[in-house]
Amino acid sequence: VVAQRPIAKGELLIWLPEQLMMAGRSWLSEAAREELLEASLARLQEEEDQSMMRKMFELLPNVVNVAATLAVEAEAAEDDESHPFRAYLKHLPRRCPAMFLTASSWERRWILESPAAWLAVYSEALTQGVDIALEGVYVSATRRLWATCLTTSRSYSRVPEEPMMWPIVDLINHQLGEVANSQHWEPRVDAGSDWDAYLDFGGRKGPGLPTGPGSGVTATARIERGSEVFLSYGSLTSLELRSLYGFDPGVIGGEAPMFAFSFRRFEGWLRKVKNSKTEELLKQGNCPQEEEGIRLVGGLLYTNASSPNSRHLGDALKCARIWMRGKSVKATTAWKESEFPLLLAVRSACEERLHNWMKSIARLSVPSKQSESRFSQLIFWPAAVQHEVRQLEECIREASVLSSPPPREEKK
Repeated sequence: VVAQRPIAKGELLIWLPEQLMMAGRSWLSEAAREELLEASLARLQEEEDQSMMRKMFELLPNVVNVAATLAVEAEAAEDDESHPFRAYLKHLPRRCPAMFLTASSWERRWILESPAAWLAVYSEALTQGVDIALEGVYVSATRRLWATCLTTSRSYSRVPEEPMMWPIVDLINHQLGEVANSQHWEPRVDAGSDWDAYLDFGGRKGPGLPTGPGSGVTATARIERGSEVFLSYGSLTSLELRSLYGFDPGVIGGEAPMFAFSFRRFEGWLRKVKNSKTEELLKQGNCPQEEEGIRLVGGLLYTNASSPNSRHLGDALKCARIWMRGKSVKATTAWKESEFPLLLAVRSACEERLHNWMKSIARLSVPSKQSESRFSQLIFWPAAVQHEVRQLEECIREASVLSSPPPREEKK
């Protein structure tokens, strides 16, 4: 999506009435939803992964419902020119993007045995869920796969629990953080007030603007004529974007953070007890309230110094430092020696994850009868895996530097 004229910050770019969004029907029973969730989580070998991914897997049945709906609607619109979604369905790509669902069987097995195993479990659970949802409904296997691919890569949520297919909005490409120049927007209207007063076309407010239920996209910065419009799909890693969306931002000059991970509890950490003061400080810092969430390190992004997206340990460990200190902490707050065990725990977690990635790469780098190296034959993931490895190396380096006490001056 490209701007045809200059667009002011705050201007409404796209308005989509609610009736034009394709929501999922309730195909899965509560029993089927619960069974799909528990079976998927059971496939994740690490308890840490089960804990981190539970929320996403709890929402998986909702994505299944949208995919099943898309498959059925596409089947129905094939011969029905009056179908309300016919024009939208005709506009959608005919083929799946290059993602996990279209990978070869041995590539799938490799991802399933790698540190990114949850991506394989999630994608396969989606496929299984759509088959369960459409049991007894005639929709070809090819159509089901197509619908699952497109729902995974193009659906968008008004709220996390409500994914939908959004015509036009699904054409906007992804960029991370401040590089994105637009955002999802819904008017917040007091009872009895006129929606027109809340809609802003570059400062031009008045009648004729959308007044019914719906959602839109607004500019978060000025967009010049001829410039592309970008949305952020979230703080997703290269591997997540490649596996679920079918592209790698690194290949097109974009950026992506490394996988989130949890560090292990250590002696100094275990001695800390959350009190009302700490609870208030965590709330003020927009931090998780539960200890498990505080130990989750996410969004680390090591890139060039000029990038607005760079996010180092000072940013990622702010909440953990508040927990340890019982005081307010900023990303730039100097590290104390008492916090070095935290940095060592993070370094250990990054070292362990790097070691596991190197083992995964080594499994495909051993010459076989069929090929000298299967890693070089990976169609979709080499660049994304290499990006993850580089980010982990930077995590180890930064944690090592920050946890090294400054050299003492020699007495004269």
